[in-house]
Amino acid sequence: MDISNYLSEREHKLSKTLGLPIDEMNFELALDGQSARMWGNITLTDEVSLSVRERIELVDGRAHIVKYSYYIIVDGAEARGFDKEPTHNPPVHGHIGPNHAWTQAPEITLEAALDRCWDEVELYATTYHDPHD
Repeated sequence: MDISNYLSEREHKLSKTLGLPIDEMNFELALDGQSARMWGNITLTDEVSLSVRERIELVDGRAHIVKYSYYIIVDGAEARGFDKEPTHNPPVHGHIGPNHAWTQAPEITLEAALDRCWDEVELYATTYHDPHD
């Protein structure tokens, strides 16, 4: 697979298949043609968004996300985060709260992070919604 094709497919999936507003997403192909990165924000509501950072590399002709950070932002503050950072120990971990406290977390996909983000949207709506509005 060509890495530029992968980026095009990724962008199409996010915008068309999942119907997400990706106006703030950036896709950049490295000069070597073997790696790329994607970064930006996916806004789900006025209060909840997902900050996305990915590094993608071709390994044996297949695209692999070798590094990522997905942070769920609620009212401008980090509520939860998921990282894969090879230089950290452990490389795959999570974060909780605005103080960025480390916690155990499984490896996660962008789609799974989005599911968790939608959970935050629902929690926000049920926790902060005034029933008299």
